[in-house]
Amino acid sequence: MWRNYLTVGLRSLLRSRSYAFINLFGLATGLAACLLLLVYVRYETGYDAFWPESDRVHQVQATWHEPGQPVAASQASPFPVHDAIAGGFPQIEAVSIAYPYRAVVQRGGEPLYVETLSVDPSFLDMFPLAFIRGSARTALPNDNAMVVTESEAIRLFGTVDALGRTITVGSGEA
Repeated sequence: MWRNYLTVGLRSLLRSRSYAFINLFGLATGLAACLLLLVYVRYETGYDAFWPESDRVHQVQATWHEPGQPVAASQASPFPVHDAIAGGFPQIEAVSIAYPYRAVVQRGGEPLYVETLSVDPSFLDMFPLAFIRGSARTALPNDNAMVVTESEAIRLFGTVDALGRTITVGSGEA
């Protein structure tokens, strides 16, 4: 029975090729559009969902309108926004600053570029990171302290035991 259906279907497709091409092309285009849309929706709804209570965490983004320049969107926002948000909305429980930049670190006199994220201590209260050495409570005692990932500790120091070590960091904007 299935063999009969397949034979009739193939004969029909071969008899009217342009009609079959239009139908198959339309079906393939529709399925591709549907799959792309589903992938996009899944990405947008699952972004940063691995954090505990991620539905309570939000990011402030900015759009820059400089005269004579094209409009630029940024995931960073001006620093005064921190104070305005913290004091202006009673619904907000905590506010943290995270500023990404590229720094240059010296290791044995050789410069290394490191992608960094400059944060304030409340960042570690909002995002519970797993620590190999030390703890989130004591990780950022002052402005000169830093937390490094396991892979960066191995790259910079040759070992994961980076607690208490000193490195020289400079601006690496290049």
